[in-house]
Amino acid sequence: MKNKVGFIGSGNMAGAIISGIAGSLYDCDSIAVFDVDEKKRKQFFLKGMIVEDSAEDLVKNTEIVFLTVKPAHLNEVLEEIKDSVVPDNIFVSVVAGVSIGYIKEKLGVSDVAVVRAMPNTPVLLGKGATALSFDKNISDEKIKLVSSIFERVGVFRIIDERYMNAVISVNGSSPAYVYMFIKAIADGAVKQGIDIATALDLATATVIGAAEMVKASSVSVDELIRAVCSPNGTTLEAVRVLEEKGFEKIIITAMDACTQRASELEGEIKGNDRKI
Repeated sequence: MKNKVGFIGSGNMAGAIISGIAGSLYDCDSIAVFDVDEKKRKQFFLKGMIVEDSAEDLVKNTEIVFLTVKPAHLNEVLEEIKDSVVPDNIFVSVVAGVSIGYIKEKLGVSDVAVVRAMPNTPVLLGKGATALSFDKNISDEKIKLVSSIFERVGVFRIIDERYMNAVISVNGSSPAYVYMFIKAIADGAVKQGIDIATALDLATATVIGAAEMVKASSVSVDELIRAVCSPNGTTLEAVRVLEEKGFEKIIITAMDACTQRASELEGEIKGNDRKI
């Protein structure tokens, strides 16, 4: 196989992973891309990557195949490539709500290696957080190979597949929560007369620093919160309002909704499959 790694679909997540590994883990001429959008294909071609004419050709010529298409298009892609699959292929799916068993069933090859991955967009900067779940029949060598990709673009953790829908709310979607939090702080600062540029600089630096404190500290997050809250002080008053308004409950409820949507997507994909 001439291509080490390839991507069927070149949307935001595929582009982020490619940017993280191109020129570092893999040379550009070892990375293949197929997308139905000719303009997107041309962008990767101009970067020195292999652009395949079809998803079938990519699978035939590539060892590690990333399925980075929208859920609504997955069944169509699996139907198209199933006759091109060989035992040496490793399929890495970032499609939310789709089980390893379902992909193997649609491909019709029981011994092909399939991995579920839930990365997030900070992989673009090498600061991603990815959850991985491996097919039970996959070899240790292939586990190391796939893990090396996600290790290059951030941190990864291996979890049982039964938690893959739930973990979307933990790392996959949560950058949006953090962006909303930063925006809320910046908007609050502007309301009090502070300019937006200064507010964003201070807010983002604070979020980064607080996250590093959590990583470096030997105490619990609850203890870190208490350490910032001086008795009768300003932080304590802010935290009181957040608790009163149900800040943590709102986040947890949002996470539950995220997980529920992942389960719904799985049903929709199976429903679309019956229509094909």
